[in-house]
Amino acid sequence: MQNWAHACQVFDELNGTPTQARDTDFSRVRSWYLDGDAAKLRQSVLLAAHPSAELAALARGCANVAGRTTTRPTYRGALARVPSGMRQLYVRFDADDPATAADARLRAFSARILPSIVRSLADGADGRTLLFVPSYLEFVRVQALLKGEGVPFAAVSEYSTPKEASRARTRLQQGQLPLLLYTERAHFFRRHRFPGAHNLALLAPPTYPHFYLELIGMLEGGRRGADGGGGGGEGGGAGSVLVLCCRLDLPPLQRLVGSERAARMLTDEKSSFLFC
Repeated sequence: MQNWAHACQVFDELNGTPTQARDTDFSRVRSWYLDGDAAKLRQSVLLAAHPSAELAALARGCANVAGRTTTRPTYRGALARVPSGMRQLYVRFDADDPATAADARLRAFSARILPSIVRSLADGADGRTLLFVPSYLEFVRVQALLKGEGVPFAAVSEYSTPKEASRARTRLQQGQLPLLLYTERAHFFRRHRFPGAHNLALLAPPTYPHFYLELIGMLEGGRRGADGGGGGGEGGGAGSVLVLCCRLDLPPLQRLVGSERAARMLTDEKSSFLFC
């Protein structure tokens, strides 16, 4: 979503009052346009593959006097296509303000994901983890945090070269590093595969539910059933998944676990939900 600011700027510039006459034929200009009311009479149609909090915020900024309507699809979720026996833990953290959600997500990562990585390093255990990061800005912040903690890792983003991605894949597969960071945009454009990881951690639910299945398919013990249709059969036992989520993640969470289950997860008194 790095380019979302560009879309918001375009909407901010729409229907502005001209500052110069140029070759304008003012006989064809409506008075309400010059009065600054053009935005109230503009018809806006916003289309996307999936609903998102950003799109909803943009729609709320469209102030047509006739009102607005929004479609709200119902999702069944993708959990039925995950191999059986795969331990999936969803952890909810508190974040209701988009302005502070990134900081809250980083604190949740420090509290729920990072300690297990540090423990596995201290114990000498093979807990190789693939960490999926939704945006490049969070990707940069997580890297800075890991460097401060002295945790060895490799990182693959949309700006990584094929050689860099191949080197990270080899190091992870051979057990030379405990953690690999991977951005959503890199997966969207490149569809890298990183075999060798035992655990998958997601800083936020992915935008597209099939990304979740593809990532699980990279895990040891998660390759059966994640790439194709149908339930997973007896899926291999090894491997676990941890997903951080908050109320602002409702749209992608619905696509993963289903609309009804997502609503319960975000309002329930408990903050952890286990699926196997």
